[in-house]
Amino acid sequence: MVRDKLIQVEIAVAYPELQQIFSLIVPVGTTAQEVVLGADLVKLFPELNVGTVPLGVWGKVVRPEYLLCDGDRVEVLRRLQIDPKKTRRELAEIGGYMGSAGFEDS
Repeated sequence: MVRDKLIQVEIAVAYPELQQIFSLIVPVGTTAQEVVLGADLVKLFPELNVGTVPLGVWGKVVRPEYLLCDGDRVEVLRRLQIDPKKTRRELAEIGGYMGSAGFEDS
């Protein structure tokens, strides 16, 4: 049976104050959402709504039902806190710009 075979995957969660990568062995056919739900991330990240949080694999957004492959890294994505277009517009109004190291004055 296919589910008898195992693969190794990682889950990455990053917040400004805490970053964690977990390695897991899961059956072939496991989805991105299943691995996140099964990892019990709420203990370390209580504010995380694991049922609705966006997920990515190697930097690309994936659907919750994405079937994982051996070596995949599932990334728990955070929603943007600010709208980058709005921030850029506001900075332009005061003569500033978004530099590579953060916001800088011109």
